Amino acid sequence: MEFLPTGNPFVDSGMYAMQARASELHRNKEIDVLTLELLKEVLGDGRWLAQTNRRLNSFYMVFMNSPLVNPSSNRDALKKGSGKRGFLSEKDKGWQVYVSTLIQLRDELLRQASNAVKDCESCGDRPASRVVDPIGRDYFPLAGSPGNDAQALPAASRPPRICAFCLLAVHWLPLGSVMFNDGDRSFLACFQFTEPSLSQYTTEDIYIENSKRLSSKGLNEQVTVPGSSEGKTSATRILIRQMQQLQLRRKQENLPFYVTLNIWKFNNFGKKADSDVAEIHNPALQFLWEVARTHYSEVMESWN
Repeated sequence: MEFLPTGNPFVDSGMYAMQARASELHRNKEIDVLTLELLKEVLGDGRWLAQTNRRLNSFYMVFMNSPLVNPSSNRDALKKGSGKRGFLSEKDKGWQVYVSTLIQLRDELLRQASNAVKDCESCGDRPASRVVDPIGRDYFPLAGSPGNDAQALPAASRPPRICAFCLLAVHWLPLGSVMFNDGDRSFLACFQFTEPSLSQYTTEDIYIENSKRLSSKGLNEQVTVPGSSEGKTSATRILIRQMQQLQLRRKQENLPFYVTLNIWKFNNFGKKADSDVAEIHNPALQFLWEVARTHYSEVMESWN
């Protein structure tokens, strides 16, 4: 079984982050398609992903009140860690529920029959999950909450139907996203090019940067994703960096003239959950591409 892009930017970014993790586990072998076997391998027993998400500041903006970070179900961690959100305690009920749910979603995906009703409202390719039911913002970004759909996008009278794969994929989204600052608010962002391979490469590069940041910190230290403290120019800086990485790592000399980019900004945290999409047309991308190719050092130095 192979998993292909769904069109949902949150799910696809998570899927590309899974591919990047698979590449990392296979000594940086190029992974073009995520298979069921690779998904099982990167997820493992769920503990690595849980440890990683507990430490990333982006996780708190992707999932509202997840069992992994809910103070009421993670009291041991909060007590021993003096309130530091990155502290891990596998004795906490919230930690155990989170890891268990990841494994149940994996097993549900393995059991699905090929002739099952495909009613997932995220991808349309698989049956909706029965493991997480009903689904709220604690398991899928901007999904509203049971009995209160005021913050659902779009608003609805019931929780959404989401399949096990999409639910698993979005839990890798914190590893494949960056942070933008817009005025006094912060948003996470993921990149959706009209050329899927560019979306994959960009997300993989973001994963690599986040992985470096994680490895440079202790197990109980919180880690900030790129763009977290770069001010109002963070979006432009990150785009230029990504253009340079595409040129260097992928040895890509030119950007195709048919490519455009959607930047999905979102925040699932607190009472001001919101999302927005900005379309970057090809002429602007070509300009940033040329800046990254010819003036990268000077531009980045001027911002420091």
